[in-house]
Amino acid sequence: MKTDRPEDTLMSTSERELIRRAQQGDHSAFGQIMARYQKPLYRLVYRLVGNHDDTDDIVQDTFVRAYQYLRSFDNERPFQHWLFGIAVKRCATHQQRRARMHVEPLEAEHMALMEENNRSWEDALAAKELRRRVHEAINQLPPQQRAA
Repeated sequence: MKTDRPEDTLMSTSERELIRRAQQGDHSAFGQIMARYQKPLYRLVYRLVGNHDDTDDIVQDTFVRAYQYLRSFDNERPFQHWLFGIAVKRCATHQQRRARMHVEPLEAEHMALMEENNRSWEDALAAKELRRRVHEAINQLPPQQRAA
């Protein structure tokens, strides 16, 4: 039995009709598709990036890209897989961009760390370098492994 829930891998007749209408330029049909997939898409992206602001941006970008390429969507394939595939690619691009733009913590943070933990400057720098390496290694993982 088919239902209208986005968790189902097979598209329902009503979902196919919404997609067909959206492909023909019906903005309200695409709005209904967005409403249907907003929460599951948000949960997926948040698991991959772990930040609400970034998640909001990526979900919005995913819907924009889905709208742009909706006419090329193959109606014989599950829509959810196609949409989530776009989201996973957007997450990977976001993580790569974020890794390239790595911002160094403020020196004040290092001073506070030293005072709190009564460490020497060298220990604080060593701890900073270790954190940087761990974050760098995590950012190099594929999105599916990073989500785990």
